Amino acid sequence: MQEYLAERVFTMENIYTRPLPKMRTIKETAAELNVPVYALRQWVKSGEVPAVYAGRKALLNLDLVIKFLNGGEDND
Repeated sequence: MQEYLAERVFTMENIYTRPLPKMRTIKETAAELNVPVYALRQWVKSGEVPAVYAGRKALLNLDLVIKFLNGGEDND
């Protein structure tokens, strides 16, 4: 493994970088997007909106929730 790392040179040209996702709690997402907390919880429970759990707290990717609310359209 050390030999592999010794041969490998990490530069900004050969490392793919991407922005970090904007993770929010359900309450934070509801407040920011003016969506009912209950609706967000139901969408997470049904699997329509993906969530990552930190203990019991669900974290939502704000960009994915916005995409879901826009009907799945990508506005990039």
